[in-house]
Order: sequence, then structure tokens, then C-alpha cells
Amino acid sequence: MRESYPTPEEFGARLLREPLGRVFDDYVLQGTPYVFRDCPERAQELKRHLAAELGTAPGNIFIVGSAKVGFSLSPDAFPRLFSDTSDIDVLVHDRRMFDRIWMSLVRLHYRGRSEGVYRPDRGWAAERRKNVYLGWFEPDRMNFRGLSLPKSMIPFRDVATLWFDAFQSLSVYPEFASRRVSGRLFRTLKHGRLYYVDGLHKIRMSLSRT
Repeated sequence: MRESYPTPEEFGARLLREPLGRVFDDYVLQGTPYVFRDCPERAQELKRHLAAELGTAPGNIFIVGSAKVGFSLSPDAFPRLFSDTSDIDVLVHDRRMFDRIWMSLVRLHYRGRSEGVYRPDRGWAAERRKNVYLGWFEPDRMNFRGLSLPKSMIPFRDVATLWFDAFQSLSVYPEFASRRVSGRLFRTLKHGRLYYVDGLHKIRMSLSRT
């Protein structure tokens, strides 16, 4: 039997009356992603491929957003429907990969105290700390242009390159090549859950005012 998906109205009603964590678990962590509703095996294929390329476990990867439920879960775009041009957004949690980035920032911080750091490097690192503090990072959005790239920043570059290559390699699959697949790296699933539940909270607040 084909899996059913909530309408934006049904989803919004649950947001208004139930704990947000439960809504997230039921709709985002469970079930077949909407984008693969006609071919559920492709969701596992995508996860296995990315896991192999990133060196993590398939269970550490979840499809989120409109590709998961059929409409946007971004507070700024809810409830825009998933379409033929919509991206596939992915949550990846991997403590080892994340900690490489975290330790790079720590080393850059202490190097700056003892040796001084090239000003663009310092500003770049300050921007990264805001997200890393909250337990997430977007490796594919890294731009290293104009930086001196000291040794302490090399793990950032390496993770960004690994991430870019992994997601780009999905283009060899015809079923994925027609869509942009992008991801956000979290230290743990708990960090990811907090991030997305906060988005649901903002949607709830908006709905409660209408």
C-alpha cells in the first residue's frame, strides 16, 4: 500500500496541538521521503552512496525538508509544495567529521593568540564559529578565496572537498542527476533535531498568529 503524506493544513494542525519533537520524529525521521514515494529503494541508494563517499554510516543520513514531507519546512517558505525543480536536502550527523572542523577552529583561535592571524582568516573563522557552536556546518558553502590557509585550516578544506565530491558524485545516477542534492553536517542527531525543531517552532508561531 502506498504511503500517505500530510497536507500542509494537516501538518500545521499537528504543529499547533502536539509537541514539536514528536512531529519532527514522526514526519522527518520516519517513513519514505516524498521525493521517492514511487521508488522507495532510491532513498536507501542515495544514503548508501553518500555514506560510502563520506566515510560514515547510512543510518547517519536523513532526507529532510520538502523532499521528505512534500512541502517546505523552512519558516520562510512554508508551505511551498515540492516540485520538479525542488532540491533534495540531507541531514548528515557524524561526530568524527564534525570534530575535525571544530578542532580546526580551536587551533586557529589559539594560534591567533600566540602568533597573530591574517585578518581575513580571523574574520572567516569568526563566521564559522557561530554555526559550529550550535553543532552544525555547511561544508559546501565554504569559500577559501583570499585566505592564507594556514595549517590549522587544512581540515576545513579537506572536509569541504570531501563533501563537495561526495554530493557531486551523485550525478552519475540518472535518478539524482536532475536535482540538486545538498546537505548540512551536524555533530549528532540531537544537534540536528534541535535545529529543525527550532524551525518548526517558528512555523508554529506564524500559524498561531493567523
